[in-house]
Amino acid sequence: MKWKKKFGDLEKQEKAVQLKLKNEGASFVSNIHNVKTIMIKMLELQDEIGLSNDEVTIIVYTSLDLDWFNSMLVLASEFSKWFNLNFEGEDRDELDFQDDKLLIWQSIVHYSSLLLNSIL
Repeated sequence: MKWKKKFGDLEKQEKAVQLKLKNEGASFVSNIHNVKTIMIKMLELQDEIGLSNDEVTIIVYTSLDLDWFNSMLVLASEFSKWFNLNFEGEDRDELDFQDDKLLIWQSIVHYSSLLLNSIL
């Protein structure tokens, strides 16, 4: 939230976040939104936003499209929720978001363990 607030009101915040998440001028430009490209983008913004490595990992991996898990594709709508919600209070949207992300994280960990166990 601190990162977004410096852009101004909600409308300005939304526009600034969209601009920051674009690939233009980035060291690595790609229109493919998979874990690799999103991770590169997030690592570019990590210090500016003030995120730890663990927080970046959670944002990226809880944005996966579980239908395309083996391709490691990220759902843009899930990814953008991290930046579109205001986490200032505990309204219903924020609580639902946290519950959904916890469920996604648990599903990804379980699904990953199934895949790894079947390979090994």
